[in-house]
Amino acid sequence: QLPVEGILAHSWNGSIVEMYNCVQNVVNHGGIPYSARFYFDAFSEYQHLDLHFFEMMWQLKPMEQVIASKPTYGYIMVNTTLSEVYKRLWLTHDANLVLNANLQYRGLFDRYRWTPDMLESSCKVKTLEGQAAHGQDEDYIRRLVEQHGGPEKVDDFIGRIRRGMLDELLSSTTYQDWTRDSWRYAKPWNNSMAKVAAQLGA
Repeated sequence: QLPVEGILAHSWNGSIVEMYNCVQNVVNHGGIPYSARFYFDAFSEYQHLDLHFFEMMWQLKPMEQVIASKPTYGYIMVNTTLSEVYKRLWLTHDANLVLNANLQYRGLFDRYRWTPDMLESSCKVKTLEGQAAHGQDEDYIRRLVEQHGGPEKVDDFIGRIRRGMLDELLSSTTYQDWTRDSWRYAKPWNNSMAKVAAQLGA
């Protein structure tokens, strides 16, 4: 088995279309080669509701092992507009592990779906308000977070990641092109302005 070169995580309630766009973008423009080997939680972790096998997987702590291996491309979280990823408490657990392992953590988002206001409001997150499928999982995760600096440390870490995403959006050509041209479509009376702009070659 070849070593893992990166970790990709997502929210189960998130958008598949946005996730596809994010992965495509990070391969085309984010410095990650198409051939990179990723541990993708949707495919790499046992998700069946057979509690016996789930308990066996849980005891093996696969995510802890992959993070401890310090993969080249770090840990990548896919954020979509359909679901707040940190409502899933296990992803708070991952962030806590990455933070304490000093591993690179990147937040991906679809630039065509997110707005600056949406990203700015997402910077204030209370990670321990998330939930897990089983109460014992929630107790386990909350204990670990408390042992490694407390929830405020994780919340601040996620806030900094989100503010970096906001800066990325504001500086992107996608956003700048949209704000430059949005006056054309914002109000009905812009139709006449658009005609003038077309005549001027704008």
